[in-house]
Amino acid sequence: MVDRIDPLDITNIKDLSTWMKTKNWRNIAKLEPCRFKESGRGMRTRKGLKAGQLLVQIPRLLLMTAGDFRTSKEWSWIVDKNLSCHDALVLYLLVEKNKRDSSFFHAYIKTLPEVFSMPTDLRSEMTHMLPNFIAMKLQDKIKSLQDSFKNVARGYKSICIKELGFSDFKWAYYVVNTRAVHITGSSGKFNADSSDCMALAPFLDLLNHTHDTSSISGFNPYTNCYEIETLSKTPKCSEVFINYGPHDNLSLFVEYGFMIPRNPNNFVPFEMTDFISACNEYNVKLSNLCLQTINLHNLMKNLGCFADGPSWSVKVLLKVLSCDWSSLMRIEDIIYRDFENHGLTEKTLLNCILEKKKEELQNSLSTIAKDKNCQIANCIVSFLEECLSIIEFSYAN
Repeated sequence: MVDRIDPLDITNIKDLSTWMKTKNWRNIAKLEPCRFKESGRGMRTRKGLKAGQLLVQIPRLLLMTAGDFRTSKEWSWIVDKNLSCHDALVLYLLVEKNKRDSSFFHAYIKTLPEVFSMPTDLRSEMTHMLPNFIAMKLQDKIKSLQDSFKNVARGYKSICIKELGFSDFKWAYYVVNTRAVHITGSSGKFNADSSDCMALAPFLDLLNHTHDTSSISGFNPYTNCYEIETLSKTPKCSEVFINYGPHDNLSLFVEYGFMIPRNPNNFVPFEMTDFISACNEYNVKLSNLCLQTINLHNLMKNLGCFADGPSWSVKVLLKVLSCDWSSLMRIEDIIYRDFENHGLTEKTLLNCILEKKKEELQNSLSTIAKDKNCQIANCIVSFLEECLSIIEFSYAN
């Protein structure tokens, strides 16, 4: 369903298109802005698109890159060479925004959202309501945000001769985090191992992501443009999507502030402590040999449930936890050949873990669902409901 888009948005996007056309950009896929009920602001096409067609082609001149900032005559002498690519791009955006109308990228900056609703801005009391696996991931992100602020603030003060406010920093950080593209595999102008592997691309970031479309993207050294090619058909007057890659909803929620219903990549992670707790509850003894085997074979990675059930790592770990000493001596057979035959102990431990995870999710869900004043609360509720359905499916099967 298409809703009416804000007139100011339309004006700003028209101004952006006009400016980009003066720099040899063309709207090759006949895209136009719309507001969609399901995905918010996005782009639809005025013509049907076939697989293999280019969606966007952004000239190199219009890309904002950390490398351009570092090597500019204006700022190269003052930019800290130790800044990460991400932080340098955040600083570049803040410096350009501070220039206002005189910025080369002024038309682009006007199209960027003025505010972001992100989980890192949740009140502390709501963060405490979240399941542990979400809260831990969120805490890591908040720490990363704070570290980035310290790095960027020093450079901003040197360049703009004023202090950087945390709210202004967060705006730029979220712009880069949610909109920057990674540019690799080109003719050497961009290098994933260098300080110039990310870019902000005007117009491109108006396209929304979905898991059920296919697209390829990258910098084309022959056209000197960043290009996205669709591998899916799009009917006339329909929203045009791109695919960021296979992200689970936890990553999408923490990094970008949204989730995708029925995401096939969705994953509810488990911690090793979940397994130890279940073993303690059912008096399953963990010998030193068992723990050494788990560490030796790196069996604590990728623990959790997908939409179709527990991960391979969970099945193997449960088998190892249920083994006696003699069985552990033939561990290779257990890990690579025999793990599909589940014993009673394995099923008991798994059900214990699933029951506790289900209870944790239900408690969080019932509490957060009562908060009607937080914009991102609805996203959290949807995310928790998806996680709960995954756990319930695994429990039933």
